[in-house]
Amino acid sequence: MEGQEATPSNVADSLRRGREEKGLSLEEVRATLGIPAHYLEAMEGRASALIADELYLVPFLRRYAEFLDLDAPMVVSRFLVEAGRSEPAKAKARRATPDRSPVWIAVAVLALLVIVAIVWVLLSGRHADAGDGGAPAGIGSTSSHVGAAVDA
Repeated sequence: MEGQEATPSNVADSLRRGREEKGLSLEEVRATLGIPAHYLEAMEGRASALIADELYLVPFLRRYAEFLDLDAPMVVSRFLVEAGRSEPAKAKARRATPDRSPVWIAVAVLALLVIVAIVWVLLSGRHADAGDGGAPAGIGSTSSHVGAAVDA
């Protein structure tokens, strides 16, 4: 096994090995690429606790991998898997379905009830307005019948 180079076990090892093979220090990489030192340290696995969300590293990681002549898409993909950000397709499809939480159902039911109540009030008002104009002819009006009976 002497003479065989061990394959880096993770992205941090790949980056560190690539940088060391070029004979560069982290400071030289920082000065050349303009990537802050704490990001470089996090990408090489030295200070990952300093970064709240590893996804901020992806643009820097891509630039760093290209600078080291590594396969940048593969490095980013491995990084996302290692960081636990990559999900199988079935999990992504499940997350893509709309959230049907009980709160939204309650809001929808309440909105429907309000609409029904408004329609009921409006329709009831129309029926009441039609009845206020008087009773249908012949029922409540005695004057026309009385006059007709007297003339006869």
